[in-house]
Amino acid sequence: MPLIRYSDGAERRGQPLRPADVPSLGLDGVNLASIRIDHQTRLQFDDAEVVIDTPFRLVTNDGDWMLDPEQRAELGPLTAIYPTCLVTAAIEPNLTLRLTFEDGARIDVPQDRQYEAWEIVGPDSRLIVCPPEGDGTLSVWQ
Repeated sequence: MPLIRYSDGAERRGQPLRPADVPSLGLDGVNLASIRIDHQTRLQFDDAEVVIDTPFRLVTNDGDWMLDPEQRAELGPLTAIYPTCLVTAAIEPNLTLRLTFEDGARIDVPQDRQYEAWEIVGPDSRLIVCPPEGDGTLSVWQ
């Protein structure tokens, strides 16, 4: 079972879920409020955030790029999609997160072999994490 252990010793247990069993992401039709770049790429949508930790694909009308959050100098094409609205957010059966925007831009974040590839934080206390390659389930906290 997925588990978060806090510094005070408290624990929060999640559940492993296949993509088809994850409740609605609730991100369709929300505005991209900001993009934050540090050692991760963070996309803020109203009261939810998508965190990208590993290389991902960005497709726009201007091109197709493989981007890496740790290669900050190469993330310019990502910043060019702002401002926009997210049309759909979906989790594919292979655990790829697909974000499609109103201008036709698309971000695909595939599952990684060694690291947590992506997570959705919010709204409220919800957390969905794509764990390293494994049994085809996500770690979900409601």
